[in-house]
Amino acid sequence: MKKIFIPLIVLFSFLMISALDAPVPEDYPSSQPSARIKGLAGAGTAIANNPSAAFWNPAAAATIFGGVLHISFANENNAVISEFLNSNPSVLGKHVSYVSFMTAQGGISYHPLYSVSYNDRYFADEAVIRDLDIYLDEYIITMTTYAGSEEIYAVPILLGFNAKYLNGRFAETKLYLNNADTSLIDSAFSDISSGHGYGLDIGFLYSNNNFFMGISVKDVITHIYWSGDTKDNSYISYNKQIIPMSASMGISYYAFNSLLLVLDIDRIIQLDMPFIYKTGIEYTFRRDFSKDALLVGLFTGSPSIRGGTQMKNFYGLEAVHFSVGLGYSVDNYRIDFAFSGKPDQYMQGGLTYQISANFPIKL
Repeated sequence: MKKIFIPLIVLFSFLMISALDAPVPEDYPSSQPSARIKGLAGAGTAIANNPSAAFWNPAAAATIFGGVLHISFANENNAVISEFLNSNPSVLGKHVSYVSFMTAQGGISYHPLYSVSYNDRYFADEAVIRDLDIYLDEYIITMTTYAGSEEIYAVPILLGFNAKYLNGRFAETKLYLNNADTSLIDSAFSDISSGHGYGLDIGFLYSNNNFFMGISVKDVITHIYWSGDTKDNSYISYNKQIIPMSASMGISYYAFNSLLLVLDIDRIIQLDMPFIYKTGIEYTFRRDFSKDALLVGLFTGSPSIRGGTQMKNFYGLEAVHFSVGLGYSVDNYRIDFAFSGKPDQYMQGGLTYQISANFPIKL
């Protein structure tokens, strides 16, 4: 027994020592859903009737009227959250940033967390040509206070939670060049790994007439397990990836049935992470339309304008990001557009934009 036990200890110790860090950074996501919320500087924790609520606050899904399909598309050259956290964006370029189907009882959502891909990139300091393809997506099942109920009853405090499944792939190839003649390949390395994980988000929403206050805690338990093989079929061991928990608190107030004021405070719960402050305002020009005539409704819908600011310090304007957006709604159909960035990024083409659309679905 002793002869078997000692080699097992040695093997376990070797695996622990040789385990690598997870191939995807922890400080994501930088891509966030909903052009409407983007136009409000990302202050979405306490916004009612929001079909992208699974991301911002799952409890807010309980205020949705009927069933709504939400689709967001983004083009991001940088990311506000990444700049605030001094990290690289997790998703770049043009991509579908969110898809969800939501009702007051709950729903399902898809959200890309991380995506990087390039071929034949040369790194002079390492004399390496590298191919890289990484993606990590999350699939979300949302349940609210009304889950399993056929009746939507009025309660002041709503609850919601997300059960999340995470799936990813990491594929890397390195060609090491000869230092004396960089046209010659000295050796090669490849790693193809896959990741699977689970997570949990919890949300609360208090409502009192036109006032809402929300609290959302994301990644209460979110773990990802990576494993892979090299080109010589040797096993690669990765450390378990634990995504740091984050929390947000927000308030919203609807005035005169046309004006919306929002405020959020967010933070990744780590000692060295800053608080992020978000404020936004939206005005909707309410107009009546015929629900029986869609074409009439298209021309008599309700346009919206919105704007917001996002910062991590109350002093100095160099770190303030501005957002502006437009929207147009007809009954529960809605389309929104927004872009954000710092003023000095405008001339450099560094602004990011997002388009999203909501489609009501009768159940």
